[in-house]
Amino acid sequence: MRAIRTLLLMLSFAVAVILVLTGVRVSDADPANLANRLKGTYAANTTGFCYITASSGGTLLNNQYQGQSGTYYFDGAGGFTIEILVNSFNISTGTLSTSTVTATGTYAVSPDNSVTTEVASNSLIIDGAGTGNTVHVPSITGRWLIVGDELFRMPTTPPAEETVITTLAGGGGTTTTYRKCSRVGTLHKI
Repeated sequence: MRAIRTLLLMLSFAVAVILVLTGVRVSDADPANLANRLKGTYAANTTGFCYITASSGGTLLNNQYQGQSGTYYFDGAGGFTIEILVNSFNISTGTLSTSTVTATGTYAVSPDNSVTTEVASNSLIIDGAGTGNTVHVPSITGRWLIVGDELFRMPTTPPAEETVITTLAGGGGTTTTYRKCSRVGTLHKI
């Protein structure tokens, strides 16, 4: 009997250590309270590598590397907003650009602390190639993991195709391209 008590005590301690290391609190066990695990403002530093095509599922038009930094605000109820600065390098053309991006969306937290996000983004190219163009992406999905006060962005497998609608500066019309991006990064609560 003593051995069983010792084993149960060791098992309870191991579970407590795992909960502490993953940022899960006992109060988080309530499924109705899952979105509340993610609340507040987070500083973001993420990167992305995108494969861009002129038609859905089409052949390569351009490869693009994106470095992104800014803030994410999670409301604790499944909604969030993003304000970031994106530096893009178009590998195929050798051009650079900088954009301001705002996005709004929804998120869902699972009991294992994984998070799925869905956002619509709007951006304005403020420097470099395409200055003055605006870009709208109606749907970007993400996958994250909460660990303490940090979120780690994990690539979606396979990456979802995103529609990119660009309105050219000076009334030059709109273009639509498609992309598949692999994104990774870290958010830290501030």
